[in-house]
Amino acid sequence: MGKVKSWARRYFIVMFILFHVFVGIGLSPQVSTEAPGYAQVILDEAHGCYYPALERYARLVPVPPVVTTLDQARQGACVPDPECVRDGVFCQWSSLMRQLLDQIGLIRRPSRWNPDGTWNW
Repeated sequence: MGKVKSWARRYFIVMFILFHVFVGIGLSPQVSTEAPGYAQVILDEAHGCYYPALERYARLVPVPPVVTTLDQARQGACVPDPECVRDGVFCQWSSLMRQLLDQIGLIRRPSRWNPDGTWNW
């Protein structure tokens, strides 16, 4: 009977910890990561704004679109398109717990931006 109690106690403790880890991952505060300065954007010089360098936004500017980095667009006094800001296009949201697990290497979350500045989505 003692072995069963010991086993049940260990099982309960493990399940308790796993439950709180999964709840923590899902319910931890949401944080955002802003687009890096090397991210490519499309300039709309006529309106003084910029869009992410994605196909669906390239149709909004005259041909040929001017592609530059986010840092260069900000230095040129351009502002992000208000609808893109409202839709959260220039940031990536994730939970605080997920970012922590990503930092220590347990989970690799995909980034919106590739190291060369292109966008994934």
